[in-house]
Amino acid sequence: MLADPADPDRLRPEYDGTDARRDAVHLNDAGFAAMTAAIDLDQL
Repeated sequence: MLADPADPDRLRPEYDGTDARRDAVHLNDAGFAAMTAAIDLDQL
């Protein structure tokens, strides 16, 4: 869900918080929100 469909080893650009470096390791706020929304707390 966070992976870039064009390059699954990297984050989607809208979730990549690394600006010019684009190391595809660090999430931005939108990436953290997407990751949080993906967790169903009722399943824990």
